[in-house]
Amino acid sequence: MSFDPFAASFALLESWPISNVAAAYIDPSGAVHTHGLVDEKFRLASVTKIVSTYAILIALEEGTVALDDSVGPPDCTVGDVPDCTLRHVLSHASGLPLNGLVPIARPAQRRIYSNTGINLAAEHVAKSAEMPFAQYLHEAVFEPLQMTSTELVRAPAWGGVSTANDLVRFASELLGPTLISRQTLTEAISAQWPELNGVLPGLGPQRPNPWGLGFEIRGHKSPHWTGRLNSPETFGHFGQSGTFLWSTRLPTQHAWRSLAPISVYGLGSFGRRFLIPFFRRHPANYPDEARVYARAQVVLERCQSQVEWGALLRR
Repeated sequence: MSFDPFAASFALLESWPISNVAAAYIDPSGAVHTHGLVDEKFRLASVTKIVSTYAILIALEEGTVALDDSVGPPDCTVGDVPDCTLRHVLSHASGLPLNGLVPIARPAQRRIYSNTGINLAAEHVAKSAEMPFAQYLHEAVFEPLQMTSTELVRAPAWGGVSTANDLVRFASELLGPTLISRQTLTEAISAQWPELNGVLPGLGPQRPNPWGLGFEIRGHKSPHWTGRLNSPETFGHFGQSGTFLWSTRLPTQHAWRSLAPISVYGLGSFGRRFLIPFFRRHPANYPDEARVYARAQVVLERCQSQVEWGALLRR
């Protein structure tokens, strides 16, 4: 019987101190490796942001909206600084707080993580398309990608529900876009105002704190929620419910010169227990959540190591 390195890596998930877990890894050949409850529905929390953003990118290509559109409350203008634009709110550069419509900084001055900004972007699409955003998201993304177990049940910034199998379909789309052009996706995963400093939720101040259009970009942030093997080009998102999705690049048979895309993500369900942003010190009643993310990194790093070792052995 042949040895399956991915199965061996995923076996580490059995040590997670949670009752429900699902994980998937798409290797450079496009093969999908999964573990756990891949058809179980999980709350996506802020991983919803990149799914919602994808619908907004489709609206951009359709001409329904534009990145320079003014988006936000009237007082989003501070002094002589122009209104918040769609580009500002998608890249957390609007100056709006996590929740609330009163800006706490000028646009393009600080990276302030904002649920409000993403929700305003979705509202702008809904108004311009003359349909509810949940319907637009369903028709533009879920239907064509056959994400039949995914739905937006609450806010576009955090209210999605999905399965690991459905998110494999979404991750595959990120590796080879069919709903938008490669040019548009490249813009979305490129840092907007790359010099901006800010706080990465749960992990503290980052200088700088690069972010794309909806997608968080690793850059040279430290600490970071992805594994140590991830390149600065890594993009994706995390969710406070115990979810995360990222795409990174690893060497192929040409070692470190030629790069091939892969995508990895995991889902964990904590129910009501997961109340504190990951990687912070927890009260006695919540001792395990940070260890879950640390263990997730080990699992996914080992999956990535299988790709690295295979590439080096084939040189």
